[in-house]
Amino acid sequence: MVMDLEAEIEDMKEQLERASGKKLIPDVKTKSVSSKATKYNVNWTWTSKIVFVLMQVDRPAKSKDILELISNQDKSVKRLSDGQKIFSTLINRAVEYNRISAHKIKGCQGSYYILPEWLDDKKRLKPEYLEKIDVFE
Repeated sequence: MVMDLEAEIEDMKEQLERASGKKLIPDVKTKSVSSKATKYNVNWTWTSKIVFVLMQVDRPAKSKDILELISNQDKSVKRLSDGQKIFSTLINRAVEYNRISAHKIKGCQGSYYILPEWLDDKKRLKPEYLEKIDVFE
């Protein structure tokens, strides 16, 4: 219940940001060195947390791996009873906002989540990131 409300609040904040053009939350969309956050912030929205973790690991990751990485840095996440189920909604919201993309590999179950800058001009995953995927996980 509380997690649903937090997700709804996050959604409203992001809608307000888009409508007003002002940032209410820290933004880690770009990967440039000058704007790249180096420290995790528990006050970020879930979308920003997901983007930050992908930037830090610098490789495509499955949702369970992203959740585990966030859990290692955010102790409040470990207390969620249905963490993976709720996180699925949050990660899909990040995809909907075009902050990340879902990348499917034939023969592998589930999707790998990637940052948009990891795609080439033809919207295919760049070879250097394709090599980082462990298909035997």
